[in-house]
Amino acid sequence: MKKISLLLNASYDPFEIISFEKAMCLVFSEKADIVFENDEKKIRTVSKEFKFPEVIRLKKLVRFNKRYIAPTKRNVMNRDDWKCSYCGSTKNLTIDHIIPKVLNGTNDYYNLTTCCDSCNRKKGDKPLEQFLKETGYHFKRKTNIPTYLKEFRDICERNSIDSWKPFLFF
Repeated sequence: MKKISLLLNASYDPFEIISFEKAMCLVFSEKADIVFENDEKKIRTVSKEFKFPEVIRLKKLVRFNKRYIAPTKRNVMNRDDWKCSYCGSTKNLTIDHIIPKVLNGTNDYYNLTTCCDSCNRKKGDKPLEQFLKETGYHFKRKTNIPTYLKEFRDICERNSIDSWKPFLFF
């Protein structure tokens, strides 16, 4: 597992997920404080041993706008819980354009959904309504733009990092 830390703003709001190297640099340069250390994970140097900083907090408040999460294949599948939006399959997943590109469909979160290879082949360049009518499937997803907080929660769940949960509003 990759060693990552949760960086909190001075207000204890989740700010970023960073590498442990960056976390250690922020702590040693006194720009951040350690909120939670993992006693089981250790960082060893030639002469010292440190507890792993799983959660750190910036000393100064940093203002930021809502984060934009690009509609990449991984991000769309993560938003859709890695399941086909038509049949619910979890195997051979790909991305489907709800409004096909040949019908001027866009590459944004509102037009992209997770789809298995089988459903993608059946759908082809058909409009969604026609495909659903022919197959009897129901569109199982709400197409929306994911938040950075959901992304943090998913990483927390995948890596089983319990120390992050109080800060991610579980």
